[in-house]
Amino acid sequence: MIKLNNIEISYDRVLLENGSMQIPDKTLTLITGLSGTGKSTLLYRVGMISDQCDYGYEINGKTIDLRDEKCKSQYRRLHFGYVMQDASLYEQYDVLGNLKLYASFAGKEKSEEAYLHLLSLVHLQVPMHQSIETLSGGERQRLAIACALCKDPEVLILDEPTSALDKKNETIVLEVLKQLAHEEGKCIVMASHSALAKEYADQIYSIKEKKLICEKQYQGTSITWKDDKQKLSLSFFTNYIRYFFQKYKSLNVMMITAMILCMMASTLSLGFIDAHAKSSYEALERLTDKQLFITDDKSQMYMNGELPVMKDMEKLKLEDGDSLYPYHKMMISVNGMWVSVVPYFDGQDFSDKMLRKMDLGDNQGVYFSHQLYVDMKDMAFVDNQFDASGVVFDIQDGEDMGHPFEKSFLVKGVLDKNIHCPYLKDEKSFIYMYYKEIDALYQKYSSQKDTRGYILCSNNLQSLMKDKDEAKALGFGVNEGQVNLDALNTLAHTTQNLRFLVLGGFLIVFILMLSALQINYFYKRKREFALLSVNGLAHRDLHKLSLMEIVGKILLSLIISMIVSGIVWMVLSVSGLMKLEIDGIAQLIFYVILFVIVVLVTMIYSVIFFRKNQPENILRN
Repeated sequence: MIKLNNIEISYDRVLLENGSMQIPDKTLTLITGLSGTGKSTLLYRVGMISDQCDYGYEINGKTIDLRDEKCKSQYRRLHFGYVMQDASLYEQYDVLGNLKLYASFAGKEKSEEAYLHLLSLVHLQVPMHQSIETLSGGERQRLAIACALCKDPEVLILDEPTSALDKKNETIVLEVLKQLAHEEGKCIVMASHSALAKEYADQIYSIKEKKLICEKQYQGTSITWKDDKQKLSLSFFTNYIRYFFQKYKSLNVMMITAMILCMMASTLSLGFIDAHAKSSYEALERLTDKQLFITDDKSQMYMNGELPVMKDMEKLKLEDGDSLYPYHKMMISVNGMWVSVVPYFDGQDFSDKMLRKMDLGDNQGVYFSHQLYVDMKDMAFVDNQFDASGVVFDIQDGEDMGHPFEKSFLVKGVLDKNIHCPYLKDEKSFIYMYYKEIDALYQKYSSQKDTRGYILCSNNLQSLMKDKDEAKALGFGVNEGQVNLDALNTLAHTTQNLRFLVLGGFLIVFILMLSALQINYFYKRKREFALLSVNGLAHRDLHKLSLMEIVGKILLSLIISMIVSGIVWMVLSVSGLMKLEIDGIAQLIFYVILFVIVVLVTMIYSVIFFRKNQPENILRN
């Protein structure tokens, strides 16, 4: 037996004051009243559909806490069956699909014979796979009753079940309800303004002049309600989502396509950005010698300056594969003019920097700067040999001490006029000499064996930048030479910022797009969600359902976008148009952020939607 007391119903005006009612088991109870008097609202209070909790509610002597949404949803799902006016069947399912769905609300599985028996109880003979849309009004109402019975409920709640039926079909439905109450032991509560319904009702409550009046009372036989705490299974959600996708293919395909396009655009955009950055970086690496000149004094960073002796160089920890070479001061006299000698190293290529190539052999030799070659006027070389007088320097008692030598050098070529030595300040005339030859002369003629600086050679610019930062942190002077490492850092930061800008832009677009789709998604399905809530899905279940749907879509979108992006990458690579550089970590971070945003947006919209759109309000409109 169900008891309600202290019932108040009001909207823009008071409809019912301090009402109370008792609903016995195995009884057909009718709620009547003129249109607009609140009989449907009262029915929703009986069925625990209303969000109002300011009235008393008892079931078999047990007080129900109407503020406990979990408790109410449990009762709605396991003990109550509902036949709402024009809103009880799920259009995406056929006859059998609806029967199975309602059974699954209560965690039940029935045989097809059991479903046929339920259809026979409501006097309905239709094919099990017939579409809902092809059923007549009377057939739909009887099917809705059969669906509600699939839950094996103790209580059957019906709102205007015969309003759209002719008298013949209305009589059939009422006879079915009477039979279910008396023979199947159901507690049936029905709101209707039908005069015929009064003839079949065992008990009648009427709302008149803001009062709930019992016009006909019946002492029904009490029954014991089942104690069932069956939870919704994961298969319920997955099966429901699958059927929903089949029904609303266009909506779901539109959402998935939009997400795929956004993901692909972000992936390919990042690929183009990284490819461009890598191309620029590789061009810089080809154009630079990847060297640093390190001194002991931050104010003296040029080879033709007053350089002190280097100390504590062992503190500098180099990146793997990088090398340090000592610098020894040397000058050579050319036509009475003393010019500086700059070392060059293995792997340093002058082939594309020369104005004139002289010796094409593999032996190491010297290279003249363009200005020096001009200053030499018409000085001739015999067999590409250059006889030179030179001096190597060391420091003795704080002063430069020169040690002269005479030697013939192999001339390899003359450099272009735009090739300058960045380690010489305001000096355009100079000679490049192989470092081992300089070291051999220094070892032969110098007496102090001191070192005024070091040339650091690296395999790549990344290592060079780390070495530079390490040297500067230790207080050494660092001449970056022709490599503008700050520009490289700027390029790296610009690329990184561009990545974030692109990803941020796509995230904003994705959020706006997803928001629009989600608004449309929830709006189209509000009656469906209301019916799910009526049948016992709590808010957390509805949140879970919507999250599972969107997570499934985004995972599907992710897989498809990765496959298509991979195909695009292969086509561009094979065709030679461009080799995209896909940063896997950046993409992973983007997809993780995207996933979190999808979850958050879905949660926010679902919370707002389910709070704003209560089932009672949706079903009443």
